Amino acid sequence: MSRVHAAFVAASSARAGVFAAGSGHYVMRDRPDLVIDAIKRVVARVRSAERS
Repeated sequence: MSRVHAAFVAASSARAGVFAAGSGHYVMRDRPDLVIDAIKRVVARVRSAERS
């Protein structure tokens, strides 16, 4: 991860850096497992906040 990306991720506790090894620009095509996982994490976080 580059310094710029690391700084962007570090700027908020709500951000997570994910390195998609083996993918190119179209990560959704190359690594759909990572995209689905990220979507599941966002949905879980939103649902958790709604209960609070």
